[in-house]
Amino acid sequence: RVVGGDGKGDRLLAGAVAPVAPAWRPGRGHVVAYSAPGGRIVVRDADSGRTLWRGRELGRVTSIEWSSDARRLFVLRLSRADLYTGDGRLWSGIRVPRGRVTALAFRPGSHAHAYSYTRGDRFQAAVVAEPSRPLLTGRGNVDGILWAPDGRWALLSWPNARQWVFVRAEGRPQVVAIADVATQFRSSTFPELAGWCCS
Repeated sequence: RVVGGDGKGDRLLAGAVAPVAPAWRPGRGHVVAYSAPGGRIVVRDADSGRTLWRGRELGRVTSIEWSSDARRLFVLRLSRADLYTGDGRLWSGIRVPRGRVTALAFRPGSHAHAYSYTRGDRFQAAVVAEPSRPLLTGRGNVDGILWAPDGRWALLSWPNARQWVFVRAEGRPQVVAIADVATQFRSSTFPELAGWCCS
């Protein structure tokens, strides 16, 4: 459903959708990408209801994210991550033999991105850019990545270690780990990353 910020205009946009958060396209207009059952990505104009493009059914989607210039759309699935152009062409992807991609995020202001994958009982997180660089490796998995607004640091959520880990993504390597995150937030479950408040 789509509703205005003032609570008006509440209406149905799509009746059959997968249980994954949709993603608003940055920029002008009100365009949203969402997953239909079966993993088909649908991009629609939320004002007119017109479908701008739809992808193929490629398996269950776990998250959707636009680049800040709206020219790329990342779709994270159970076994892979697919990168689409803004007009719906499948551009490239990340596939991990005998493993899976667990988290992915665009770096602000660019098409560079950080991602994490697991293979066996270990994970590796890296930045794909020019040049690319590793961020962190360890046991368990990283289940979320958030970039600082200026793109210089990436925040990784590492539930197995009960830590949030800040990693400098440019310049001199630096890692700052925040331990016992759930305890510090007085939470019975490990907190999920939601966003940076400001630049």
